[in-house]
Amino acid sequence: MAVLYLMENDTDRGGKELLRLYGSYGCPPHSVFQKSFKLREGLIGQVGFEKRTLHIQEVPESFKPIESGLGYSVPREILVLPIVFENRVRGVIEIATLGTFQKKHLNLLSLV
Repeated sequence: MAVLYLMENDTDRGGKELLRLYGSYGCPPHSVFQKSFKLREGLIGQVGFEKRTLHIQEVPESFKPIESGLGYSVPREILVLPIVFENRVRGVIEIATLGTFQKKHLNLLSLV
């Protein structure tokens, strides 16, 4: 499961930057996600502010489940990664897995 937030200027708030939900993958159609985050707000906003990856290895049972045609389950691990270009945050990706992220996965995703 993954969600993508991209940085936008919010003209309704005086041009302040917001991370706005742009897309998702593997999420149930009825899922409700927060549509936007200010920098420092929630995990998405904090990762965007700090420009550093967050790796959660003990996911609480209250997190949204990953759903397939065969069933659903709470993810085992979550990665929240900033998308940085020319030292500016352009977005944040949150990826959840039922397994574990191995070193090769983390190395590949660090190239984002």
